[in-house]
Amino acid sequence: MNFKEFREIVLADPEVKVEYDALESEYEIIRSLIKVRKEQNITQEQLALRTGIKRSNISRLERGRGNPTLLTLKKLAEAMNKKLEVRFVDKKWNVGFTLKIESYLVNFSWLYFFILI
Repeated sequence: MNFKEFREIVLADPEVKVEYDALESEYEIIRSLIKVRKEQNITQEQLALRTGIKRSNISRLERGRGNPTLLTLKKLAEAMNKKLEVRFVDKKWNVGFTLKIESYLVNFSWLYFFILI
């Protein structure tokens, strides 16, 4: 059984699915960070040198064990020559608006973040 098959079985449980869906924002951030870093052939160590963020903290973020501030996400995006975009999206209609990001320090667990590629 591969991971995709395992995930489908586990997500068939409605309680697990609700919890999984609640973390979608965080998973999107992680997927975007890893995707952009790999597309640019940048190691975690190289990204750490570009941002001043410890490699262990970048690793923790990519494993879903961190809770970065907007400033941290902005540093990561800038280090990869990307723009950080934040959108509040209506769940029903999929309509949202974009915020210009400065150096706000907030808990972002309820926001959608995208590193534009």
